[in-house]
Amino acid sequence: MQAQIPGLHGYRVNFIDRVAASHDAADLLDCDGCTELWFDSVPAFEQAFASPPGQTAGLDAEAHCAQRLRYLTREIVLWP
Repeated sequence: MQAQIPGLHGYRVNFIDRVAASHDAADLLDCDGCTELWFDSVPAFEQAFASPPGQTAGLDAEAHCAQRLRYLTREIVLWP
């Protein structure tokens, strides 16, 4: 399904293996991982999820995820 989303250049799934904090902090986590979807720009992201494949992907995520948060980030490479 992800291969059909226009403008999507990368897709990563990051599962939480362990928490580098106290046990109490680990209990506060409400998730088991996060995904990264790579686009050239915010407008490209918005266009992708307005498309039929993007809408289908959004509905699939809503059906299988208890919670979804979207963070639009800017990458700064500190080490190659």
